[in-house]
Amino acid sequence: MSRPIFVTVPHGNHVAQPIFFLESNNMTTDNMKEEIRQYILAEFLPGEKSANLQDDTPLRTSGILDSVATLRLVTFVEERFGIQVEAHEASVENFDSINSIAAFIESKKTGAS
Repeated sequence: MSRPIFVTVPHGNHVAQPIFFLESNNMTTDNMKEEIRQYILAEFLPGEKSANLQDDTPLRTSGILDSVATLRLVTFVEERFGIQVEAHEASVENFDSINSIAAFIESKKTGAS
């Protein structure tokens, strides 16, 4: 049975926002994408509507994420999903959309099995 995990994500001068997570071993791709979306919204796009951040919205090539924001996102992905991201893997190819991030995480988890 899946247990919820609650974390509080501080962002800038704003009040920290609680985010609900499922345990990563029971997570579907859609759950994973939603957690990534909520993290990006809380950290980098506060006040933006969730519907405006689609799975294929460019994050790095559009300027939503700069290099520092990308490092923060990589840290979140490593800690949340229990993977290690090598420096060369934090590329635009793997971190330019929610779709590409989720596919990258799944490939790392499959490769680690």
